[in-house]
Amino acid sequence: MIARTLEVAIGIQGESPFEIWQELHETQDVWAETEDIPPLLAHFGTSLVERAVIDAFCRGRGDSFYRLLRSDQLGIRPGDVHPELSEKSAVSFLPKSPSREIIVRHTIGPDDPLTDSEINDSARLDDGLPQSVEACVGAYGLKHFKIRLSGDVRADISRLEAIRM
Repeated sequence: MIARTLEVAIGIQGESPFEIWQELHETQDVWAETEDIPPLLAHFGTSLVERAVIDAFCRGRGDSFYRLLRSDQLGIRPGDVHPELSEKSAVSFLPKSPSREIIVRHTIGPDDPLTDSEINDSARLDDGLPQSVEACVGAYGLKHFKIRLSGDVRADISRLEAIRM
């Protein structure tokens, strides 16, 4: 059922969510290469479709992601992605029971405002959500970050010093 739905929507079909992801990933690789688009940028959309496929599969089966992953129903073959894992299954990397907690990692982009005072009136959003890194930390209690750099060493050092808060 899931494969038929995706075949209509994006022309890709497979026996499992993993096979659908593989086909989509390979198709996107070819497109990105011909358009000279970096892989990270090219696969942002792929990751969103992957999540939608997994969500639809879980809903269609009426089961949780963890249980379907644990019973190997998502069809994940680690060796297809990394040959050195060909003797492993996705299940071999899972704990016996799902974690009751997750750690949220927030990405700080090179242009993200660190404080509310850095946001000018024309850029200020009026959606009730925190906009600066400082406001996000206050609202959500964030403690783990991925910091994207620009490649300009001086600007990056200055930015990292400001983030150090």
